[in-house]
Amino acid sequence: MKDLINQLVFVAAPILAYQAWLKPQPAESMSFLQRVLLFVLGAGSMVLCLLFPVHLASGYRVDLRLVPMTLGFLYGGRLNGSLLFLLYVGIRLLTGETGPLTASLLIYLFLLVPCYLFAPRFQAATRAGRFRFTLGLVLLALPIRIAVLTVFQPDLLYSQPLLMLGLFPFFQACGMCLSVYLVEMTREKQQLQLEHALALRNRAVGQMAAAVAHEIRNPLTVVKGFLRLLERQRELPEDKQLEYLVLMQTEVDRADQIIRDYLSLAKPDPGPLEPLRLVEEVTAVLDELAAYAVNHGATLSFENDLADEVVSGNRERVQQLFGNLLQNAIEAMPDGGKVYITATREKQMAVIRIHDEGVGMTQEELERLGTAFYSTKEKGTGLGLMVSYQIVEAMNGKLKVHSVKHQGTTFTLALPLASPA
Repeated sequence: MKDLINQLVFVAAPILAYQAWLKPQPAESMSFLQRVLLFVLGAGSMVLCLLFPVHLASGYRVDLRLVPMTLGFLYGGRLNGSLLFLLYVGIRLLTGETGPLTASLLIYLFLLVPCYLFAPRFQAATRAGRFRFTLGLVLLALPIRIAVLTVFQPDLLYSQPLLMLGLFPFFQACGMCLSVYLVEMTREKQQLQLEHALALRNRAVGQMAAAVAHEIRNPLTVVKGFLRLLERQRELPEDKQLEYLVLMQTEVDRADQIIRDYLSLAKPDPGPLEPLRLVEEVTAVLDELAAYAVNHGATLSFENDLADEVVSGNRERVQQLFGNLLQNAIEAMPDGGKVYITATREKQMAVIRIHDEGVGMTQEELERLGTAFYSTKEKGTGLGLMVSYQIVEAMNGKLKVHSVKHQGTTFTLALPLASPA
């Protein structure tokens, strides 16, 4: 029983290993490396079957050497199966086991020739079609074995009829059916996973498109309303008209920002990378947001412990990242306050911490942070933070958030240094 289990393991283990390492695909679509790996696994399976056969009380040995060769033709293609067959012949010649070689070769040829001829059609067939072909091959094996043994080894056939006509064919049939079942079930599982992932992606795209349309419609509705108001009330005071124009400009800018954030998500490519002095990028963003902070009653405090540390990134994307985080910190303080920015070095990482004195977030809000169109701000979309996470991931960095309700929020950004400073 132990030898029988070993034979089944020798056949099944390479199948599972190949299916786990590489995505199953037709033989003609395989790369050279995939073909080599498939041949090595098939050869290893066949050699192990030959080295550790099932020893019977009658002194005969049986094994599943035929299974790897058959699978090599059916799933690996004609070249793979032919090489495995030649390897088997070479092993038999090198080990000097030439006694029953003629009978074995004839049996294998009669069984493997259909595999060679129908291999392309087998791979293009449905799963039910592949199972039917395997069953037909198993049923074909018995009359072929009887005919060949009757001509070349009649004594063996008559002295061991139960072994030659019952146990041995049944053993090989079980090994063949089990192997094909493992391959097909693994393929089906991977196909279902692929379809599930595709369905999730399509659903996410649909939800994102609907959400973007909804978010853009809001500012457009506001602009449309003001335009109609200006059209109907042509005698409005000039200052009132100017106020409406400013509001419309604000809403148009908001729609433009939503579109830009969405495009950043749709195109995750970070663009050309270059060495960037992190302190210079942070300082540039702070200068750009100085007026914005004053208008919101916020004060920006920057404490820098970095020198000339350099990170690898795209300048526009890095500044967009800092801009999103600092803008969120400023807008998190509706009554004004102070934003603390610190820059330090921790081993081979540049660490930027941005802490605000704003309203903070609950644990539930933190868990939803970074998802599409979730924001704690009244007119926020959540896209800016999604883009920020994407930029950090592309730079192999980390972004962590700690927040306490009514006490403020801290974003900790860690980016790997491009070279030791």
